[in-house]
Amino acid sequence: MAIGSGIFLIVIGAIASFAINDSIEAFDLGLIGFICMGAGVLAIIVSLIANAQRSNTSHRVINEQPAQGQQPQGGQAQGQGGSQGGQSQGNAGQGGQPSA
Repeated sequence: MAIGSGIFLIVIGAIASFAINDSIEAFDLGLIGFICMGAGVLAIIVSLIANAQRSNTSHRVINEQPAQGQQPQGGQAQGQGGSQGGQSQGNAGQGGQPSA
């Protein structure tokens, strides 16, 4: 959004500086145009810096897995036939073969 605003300010400033030949006693349109163009360039630079910093973030994903031989905490107990197809308690002591 700031890039578009910067381009808009540059265009308005260029029109005020170079395309309008009218003179107003209280305002110098050439100077106002150059000020708008400078503000537009500054807005584009600030916007590009902010976007570069926003895309330079890092995310950390931590997957905690239980140690071998321990049941996962807070989940479904084994042997209740959940949707994940866990082992039943009767087969846990027989080499850990999944139940049918």
